[in-house]
Amino acid sequence: MALSLAAVLLASASAQGVFGVIQSVVAPKTIYGIAPAIAQTPFGSYVNHNHFAGLIEMAVPLAIGWSLGLWRRASGPTPVAIALGGLGLGLAAVELASRSRGGLLALIAAMTSLGLLWWSRHRRRERRGLDVLAAGVAGAAVLGFAWFAVPGDARQHLFTVAHGATDSSGSYRVDIARDTLRLALSRPWIGAGLGAYDDAVPAFKLAHGDVRTTHAESDALQLVAEVGLLGLAACGALTLVLLRQAQRRLAERGDPVRRGLSLGAAAGVIGLSVHSLVDFNLHIPSNALVFVGLLGLCAAPVTRPGGEHERGARRLWATSLCTLGLFALSLGAGWRAWGAWSFEQARRRASPQERVAALGVVLRYHPYMSDAYRERARACMALAASGSLATARLSRADRDLRAALRLRPFWGEAWADRGWVLWLEGSWPEARTAFDRALALDPTHVGIRDIASRFQMVERRAAHSDATPRLK
Repeated sequence: MALSLAAVLLASASAQGVFGVIQSVVAPKTIYGIAPAIAQTPFGSYVNHNHFAGLIEMAVPLAIGWSLGLWRRASGPTPVAIALGGLGLGLAAVELASRSRGGLLALIAAMTSLGLLWWSRHRRRERRGLDVLAAGVAGAAVLGFAWFAVPGDARQHLFTVAHGATDSSGSYRVDIARDTLRLALSRPWIGAGLGAYDDAVPAFKLAHGDVRTTHAESDALQLVAEVGLLGLAACGALTLVLLRQAQRRLAERGDPVRRGLSLGAAAGVIGLSVHSLVDFNLHIPSNALVFVGLLGLCAAPVTRPGGEHERGARRLWATSLCTLGLFALSLGAGWRAWGAWSFEQARRRASPQERVAALGVVLRYHPYMSDAYRERARACMALAASGSLATARLSRADRDLRAALRLRPFWGEAWADRGWVLWLEGSWPEARTAFDRALALDPTHVGIRDIASRFQMVERRAAHSDATPRLK
């Protein structure tokens, strides 16, 4: 089972690596030949090269660990061991070819940890000198080959990691990290809530109002902001359990190949954990799934003594229930994916009338989609601008925006849209309250500041003229 899982992970990473290299040569800065507006640095099938690097950096130590295990079991090189070592070298080169500076640091951390884990595991063996030398040579070979295999411009870009946060990307990450810490300090115990980061953080942003910040550019910081100290304590307890299990499994005697897989998986976990300090790889489902697979390789038994068979029989029902639960979750994820696809198709309709009708079908089956409520409200606002049935359409838009805000009460953009609708309806006090709420939740948002300032200007003019102003 361990070999099958490792093979699937390496095959997936290899396919992604080959596709990424070919695409970067044939059609750079595209995904499947299309240049998405939101992707400035795509690689492979990822809109961001850092997330592509996150996948590959977990596969490199796994391949090298597997190769070293085969080498040790056969007391020398074998064709499969050499092939896996070559795969590790190739994946490392692809990792650096993606030009991800966080990926470079993570790869160094992964290979260094693999060498240290190998040394720790074999330091009491009679062949520890040869084993340690083999692990050290393997790690140095991987990093050296990868560095010199990529083009010179890629090496020059990667070398800028030594300069710190001097470019726009680095300064943005530093600013968002500061804002995220301010959010975490505002709710230190329970945090803003899982999944609520993109609505909660705008109130604490001091710059970059033209950027919709959906992640903290750091899994660690976002976790602190979303779950607080109590959530961190729970995560810490889970981490200790996993570390204890991994330590027990790595200390077991048994097949050197299985042990090599465990060491390589542990190094891959460490590599992505380092990368997650400066990026949000664990919020990418594919990378998170591979990460969990590596945790399984670390914590699952390397050998199975006699007592384990009886214990395994007792756990059969628990395992079956867990499998059924995961299957149910996968069905829910498929339902959610269908809803997201349906929403994208509906919002692409050309006319507002068609969008309203299509979004109504989406919300009938997916009433949890706050974005769909807001999109239908904006389509109703566009129809109201034509003059026909304006009152009814504005009333419907207000109902949709209130539904969206019930699902996401800290959504500044939706509050601004509701202020606009109330302004059109002539409900000035309520509109002022909605705009004030929007500014408090997202003070640096360029669009919110613009419409709120326009409303305040018209309101002041109306106060001086004693007239009932109208929105133009």
